Order: sequence, then C-alpha cells, then structure tokens
Amino acid sequence: MTTKGKKWKWTEEAKQRVRRPRPASKGNKNGQTHGLSQIPEYNSWKKMMYRCYKEDHSDYVNYGGRGIEVCEDWHDPVNFCRDMIERWGERPAGFSIERVDVNGHYEPENCCWVPLGMQSKNRRPWKHSEKGLDNIRKARTG
Repeated sequence: MTTKGKKWKWTEEAKQRVRRPRPASKGNKNGQTHGLSQIPEYNSWKKMMYRCYKEDHSDYVNYGGRGIEVCEDWHDPVNFCRDMIERWGERPAGFSIERVDVNGHYEPENCCWVPLGMQSKNRRPWKHSEKGLDNIRKARTG
C-alpha cells in the first residue's frame, strides 16, 4: 500500500490523542521535566554521569572503572546545577567541571569550573614520573 498522492484527514479523536502529554521516558519521573537541557551546566552533568556510570562510554575506564562516583544528591541534575551555580557561578564558555582531587568523587567540595587548558594539567601522575604531582602543583599556582 502506498500513501503517495493521498490527502489525510485527521479525526477529532486522532487530534486529541496527539495533543496529550507523551509518556515519560525510562529515566524520567512521571513525565516531569527539569527544564535544564539547554544550559551548559546540564551538559556537564550529563557527561559526568556518563563517565561514571555508563559502562560503554569511552571514558568509563578512567572514571567509573576506577571507582569514581557522583555524590547521591547530584544524581538529580537540578541539585547539581543549583550547587555549582551557587558555589562557582554559571559555567563560562571554554570551561568544564574539574575534580580538585583527581582520585576523589564528584561532590560539591571537590568540584569547580576551570578552563579546559588548565584542566588538562590536573591529572594522575604518569606511571613512570616521580615528580608528576609537583608538576601539577606548579602549573596550578602559575
């Protein structure tokens, strides 16, 4: 059967069905939305959650695979965005979330916004470098 050339007429019942709220997605609570998907802080939250809990994510091995977790309160994006904006302000362009202690969890006391260039200096020491941490400290202090 082909629909080419046919003009469809919607019945009133079909129009009403389309206008009804759609069922909630699997992770959504009762169809409620948080309204945060368009702000940069939400994007940081989503990436943080993927790194820590999505086993097929490319960075999982360096985060969730090492036992890095997100504090329970931050499993809700509303709480994460509120905490980060209250502590550090809105995320500026070219910045991302950083864990001050690279072996610590994602939690309010251990996270801040930093420029991408500076963040790349806060990393676990190279396996064969004895002064890895000293280099990181020097880079952070200027």
